[in-house]
Amino acid sequence: MTPTIDARDQQRARGVSLVEVAVSMVVLAIMSLVIVQTIRSLSQADTSIRDDSKARSLADRVIEHIEHDVSCTARMFAEGDLARAYLARCDLAGLLGPGGAVLPGSKLPVPSPLGTFEPDTPTTAFTGNLLLLGRRDGVVTVDLGSAGGGTRRVDTLRLVAWFLHSGPVTGIDLSRWTSTRIARSTDLDATSDPAQRIALLQGLANLGIRHVWDLSERADASLQVITADGTLRPLTSGETLPFDPQLSAPRTMGRRNLGIAKNRSLATPVPRFAIATSTFPHGFELKRDGDGSGDLLLIRLVIASTDQSRRAVFAEATRQVSFRSE
Repeated sequence: MTPTIDARDQQRARGVSLVEVAVSMVVLAIMSLVIVQTIRSLSQADTSIRDDSKARSLADRVIEHIEHDVSCTARMFAEGDLARAYLARCDLAGLLGPGGAVLPGSKLPVPSPLGTFEPDTPTTAFTGNLLLLGRRDGVVTVDLGSAGGGTRRVDTLRLVAWFLHSGPVTGIDLSRWTSTRIARSTDLDATSDPAQRIALLQGLANLGIRHVWDLSERADASLQVITADGTLRPLTSGETLPFDPQLSAPRTMGRRNLGIAKNRSLATPVPRFAIATSTFPHGFELKRDGDGSGDLLLIRLVIASTDQSRRAVFAEATRQVSFRSE
């Protein structure tokens, strides 16, 4: 008997039609596009999360570093001639390189006796965006050797400045300048024997401590240089204190593709406490309250990225630090 072939078997024998192939390709293309878009969205979301996390982490680390400096304060400077004289002793240009300078319009916070961190008004401008302080930095022990007298313990200090300057990302960056160790003069004054005093100063120089600071003197007489023969001479008007490259942090933002948020550049208030001008204070604000017996410093930092090819990223960190300056 001859086998019969039904219509379905005949259709299978003819193969797949061109229309079916075209439909299949369209469906496959749509599925591929959906998959690619999904992968791209997940990648963008992951990048955004990492960018936000990086910004928050950096803001927190910088604030913690400033908080530590403030908590070790021996002298906190307010805006005025004294502070500007000390600031001139800081080799900020050496840290940043040629052309590096404090952002024009920057100023130190002025203490307010109100006890609350109130926003500035046109007649009461207390907010600063520049920090200058002397901080305690531990004790060194010097052996007086043949001069007798055993050993002497000497307190040491550092002069520290946090300041804004031009940067490559948002146009504003933040740096930390810190001097090399400075001996405190009160411990030297306690040594009355001339030979022991010379041995003490030479011992400090051998430890890499080349300057002495008398916090009770005016700026032009308070900093002295330890000479090779174990005596002291004033730091001349053309000299600056050297900075410690291990503890200084130039351009803390630019190396991470971030910068200080500019005035009115974000939905979050920049600035929050000061009255915004073209250069002051941007996303780094310092408010100081107290009468000297016990002060509070409010530190506010807003950092941002202005990379136009990516989503805007910013992070805000705020901290209050209590301290007592001498």
